[in-house]
Amino acid sequence: MNYRSGGPRSFNTVKRSNREERRKRLRQCEKTLFAIVIAFALLLVSAFVLLVCNVAVDIQSRRASHEENTLDTPKLPEITYEMITRKSRTDCQAGELVVVNKHHEYLFPRSDADKLVNLVGGLSADGKASYRIKDSQNARLQSEAAEQLDALLNQYYNQTGTSLMVLHTYRSKADQESVSVNSGVAPGFSEHHTGLLVALSQGSDFTSDFAEQEQRLFEICHQYGFIQRYPEGKSGLTGVTDYGECLRYVGVAHATYIYNNGLCLEEYVEMLRRNHVSTNGTDGKHLAIDTNKDGTADYAVYYVPKNESSDLTAIPVPKGEGISYTVSGDNIGGFIVTVTLRS
Repeated sequence: MNYRSGGPRSFNTVKRSNREERRKRLRQCEKTLFAIVIAFALLLVSAFVLLVCNVAVDIQSRRASHEENTLDTPKLPEITYEMITRKSRTDCQAGELVVVNKHHEYLFPRSDADKLVNLVGGLSADGKASYRIKDSQNARLQSEAAEQLDALLNQYYNQTGTSLMVLHTYRSKADQESVSVNSGVAPGFSEHHTGLLVALSQGSDFTSDFAEQEQRLFEICHQYGFIQRYPEGKSGLTGVTDYGECLRYVGVAHATYIYNNGLCLEEYVEMLRRNHVSTNGTDGKHLAIDTNKDGTADYAVYYVPKNESSDLTAIPVPKGEGISYTVSGDNIGGFIVTVTLRS
């Protein structure tokens, strides 16, 4: 009897033991889940605090940068303006700041073609050629660009002892047709058409690399109004990847700003189109450029969109003695006014 009666008691004991084990496992699972929830909550709080700190630092940095830029921005003098007019379509496609690439065709304005002069090569103080010309019969640039190129290459020779070769300058539409198969650039879309672009090398072709010294050329060329037209890393904007030894004349004010801010021509013109539009001259949208680094503006630059509904566009320009200006089209949609405040 005792044996038989002990059977059920043993079975019940096992059941109780299993229940206790399940309860233990459940409590353990609850503890583990609770710990995971707590850890996740702490992680979220930490991430939020980190985000707030980063935002605060970024805001402070932006404020400091803004204050620094405000302090460093040279102030412009009071200028009195008058209105002149330019032809909305044709004049917009002429000038030293026209953009020519696969998206913007050059339409050969007569005013630019009339300014072309032949390059003759430079002669240094020691009687040696400061630069050479591959094809002297067909080496032409706009007159101001030619004059400044001569001064630049003479200075480069004096500093480095290297006499560079001028390979390519102005090309007519017919000239471009003869090289378009190799260059991949269709007639009308080459910046050589402007008479403002020059390709340079140490030898008679691009196989003679002057990489060790070319950086010196790019460091001083803005002082003469030139920029590196196709800088490395900007091919997505310029559309050109392997034509690094090209200089483009844009004028000292623009070349200095482009060089100091690491821009290409497309970026610079787009910046003017977005941030420095002025339709009356007095709205404070001018870009002040200090080329002498003395805290005083040497140039003021602003952008005037062309009148899409009229043959003429009204452009505000300074009047009075002691201040000169130039107006250049951008070959996109307007005009860039450059005011010379100090020569």
